[in-house]
Amino acid sequence: MSLKQTSDDFETWHLYHQLGMIKIELGDYTGAISYFEKSIEVYKNKPSINDSHLAASYTNIGLVYANLGEYSKAISWHEKGLAIRQKILPTNHVDLTDTYSNFGSVYCNLEEYRKALSFYEKACEIRQNTLPPNHPDLATSYSNIALVLNNVGKYSTALQFQEKSLEIRSIVLPPNHIDLADSYDNFGLIYNNMGDCSKALSFLEKALDIRQQIQTSNHPNLADSYNNLGVVYIKMKDYSKALSFLTKGREIRQQMQHPNQPKLGDSYNNIAWVHYKMGKYPAAVKYQKRAVEIGEVSLPPNHPRLVFWKQKLKTIQVKESNDQDSHSHFINPYQKKTRKISKERFSIQPHSPIRRLTSGLMFISDKVRSE
Repeated sequence: MSLKQTSDDFETWHLYHQLGMIKIELGDYTGAISYFEKSIEVYKNKPSINDSHLAASYTNIGLVYANLGEYSKAISWHEKGLAIRQKILPTNHVDLTDTYSNFGSVYCNLEEYRKALSFYEKACEIRQNTLPPNHPDLATSYSNIALVLNNVGKYSTALQFQEKSLEIRSIVLPPNHIDLADSYDNFGLIYNNMGDCSKALSFLEKALDIRQQIQTSNHPNLADSYNNLGVVYIKMKDYSKALSFLTKGREIRQQMQHPNQPKLGDSYNNIAWVHYKMGKYPAAVKYQKRAVEIGEVSLPPNHPRLVFWKQKLKTIQVKESNDQDSHSHFINPYQKKTRKISKERFSIQPHSPIRRLTSGLMFISDKVRSE
């Protein structure tokens, strides 16, 4: 095989790979998968392309499926990529950290936090041993670990890891870099869980400002920002603002080529809760039913999010029925007991980014991408 042909093979693979990356940046996940699949075909037909490129293509398809909420497919593709890398790389090679982080992200979205933390810690340990202390990938590891700790209620420790991440990013990245938006977003989610709505809003607004500057108006990350701001306004009982932000997020998610994704279910769930809080029970039932329908298509049947959505639907329906009875029979509504939702659980979208690329070979480790 001639040197020119070998070069042409790589250029073809690289072209498809870069086009897939561009599609992801534009939020066109279906188009991204198409180009990554073409890059795999180049590898299969052109033996001049080595295994690391095939691993990168497998990994990137896994990342796209994770963004679409198809987690079983994401795990399958990540496993293919990991199998190749474990075959050709030493056990402490830094390139393995991207794969471990991507697994961590998927398991975080599946709310299997012990598995997620295990993969994130593997990646962090390798990076600590192989990278300089202010490397952006190390900041990503600290941020990822913070996300898990936040989700399991260890807020003070989560803040410590998030602060280490932000410290690195503030030094090595420009002030409007997307990773800084992710850091601000994640701080906002931690403070929201701690009940400090003022700090939460401040960080979430910083994240939104950066994303609006550098991303298209219908980018999925903007939907996450709108959703998270809406959740904070629910907690503040400012239902008008909450509904405005949540509706913006839902509209973006509805435009995606893959409408039955969990994040769209999150939007409907949160909008349902606003209507419930406002006493608009028929609307709340309508939106909650839509969340359940999406969850039944896109999530495992025992996924905590889907289970909660179904429980919440039943509770809202009971409330709607009791409300109708009280009006139709002129019964004092306070005389009727209704089953309360035991916990206000909103669907928020932490950012463990799965968008970016290192030297055209693979994405840096992970959206939720929740939301």
